[in-house]
Amino acid sequence: MRSPRSEDLMLSVREVAERLNVHPATVYRWIKVGYMKALRHGKPYEPNDEQRPGGAIRIPESELIRPPIEPSEVAS
Repeated sequence: MRSPRSEDLMLSVREVAERLNVHPATVYRWIKVGYMKALRHGKPYEPNDEQRPGGAIRIPESELIRPPIEPSEVAS
């Protein structure tokens, strides 16, 4: 998997979903299984915090430049 380049535009999950014509849940699933690299900006995760980690998930634009995948490749 590529590392994000410093000049990469960082996209939201919604922006990625719109560009790839998929549902945002699909983008979250791709991130979870490791198909797409993402970073979390904002509130840092604290282990003893009872709330969700918080912060915005951002995907480097370079992650969108890859061949299409088969649904079976990311099925959980």
